Amino acid sequence: MRAAIVWAIAVLACAASAEAAIYKWVDEKGVTHYSETPPEGQAARQLSVGSSSGAPSTEPAPAAPTAAAPAPAAAADTPEAIQKRTDDWKGFCVIAQRNVTALESPDPVFQKNKEGTELALTDEQRASALADAQRRVKKYCDAPAPR
Repeated sequence: MRAAIVWAIAVLACAASAEAAIYKWVDEKGVTHYSETPPEGQAARQLSVGSSSGAPSTEPAPAAPTAAAPAPAAAADTPEAIQKRTDDWKGFCVIAQRNVTALESPDPVFQKNKEGTELALTDEQRASALADAQRRVKKYCDAPAPR
């Protein structure tokens, strides 16, 4: 349990400095799973999760077309791009829900500092992290993914 709590807080702490990864796969019964580690012996799709804004990661925007060149078809509207955004959104939801669960538990919640030492969150830090995780649940779990 402690490892799950540390992982949940690490995701929150690292969101501003690096992207986390979560894996999606469908088992032999057709059930979709999300995890921070890929399953052994089974193909899984890695989803980009988290950015400094908490929004799905995106590729850099292409340069604006000039007046002489026609605008290319929007790649963001392809079925594959829409499916990727939907999958990413579900992954963000899973992480947000895990963070809320960890932060609402009576167990101490730890965060690693720059030196790698685990420090327990203060009540104020925990309340702030919980409020942030709850906002992310509303954003990613209660609303449809952007199209």
